[in-house]
Amino acid sequence: MALLTHGLETIETGATGWVTILNAMIAALDPNRITSGLLSARPAASKAQRFYYATDIQVLFYDNGSAWAVAAAGLQSKTPASAGATGTMGERAVDANYLYECVATNTWIRFTRAW
Repeated sequence: MALLTHGLETIETGATGWVTILNAMIAALDPNRITSGLLSARPAASKAQRFYYATDIQVLFYDNGSAWAVAAAGLQSKTPASAGATGTMGERAVDANYLYECVATNTWIRFTRAW
């Protein structure tokens, strides 16, 4: 499950359900403040209060005026091959045994899935 907080509401959805909600929000917002595309096409940070949704990694970024920060991230089914695999901070992935989170550029940690 993923938690998507918008205003005063928190919506709990499935791993891909929040992406559907986010895409609907993107469509309704000012296109000058929120755009989407591949991570490699993300513009340089320089305009505070705008968002960029990287469709290839399912991560929403926020431009604070000088850098991009992760605002929300979804779960991917493609998991990292090692702790040093290519990744962007905020990415998350899941498989049958582990939950993975990229905590810094190309730096992954994993958690055992167990009750």
